Amino acid sequence: MTAWRGAAPPIPIGRGSAITPIVVGPFLAPVIAEADVAASSQELAMLSVS
Repeated sequence: MTAWRGAAPPIPIGRGSAITPIVVGPFLAPVIAEADVAASSQELAMLSVS
């Protein structure tokens, strides 16, 4: 199991409640190859693996 998959399961915080982290692994990040798309969505461009 990779580290990012290990971080994805819900984390119990007590009294029947849990929080579920949002985890973006290398195969879940979008590939942004066009400069205009990267400029309009800088957050996704940082996560992009091309």
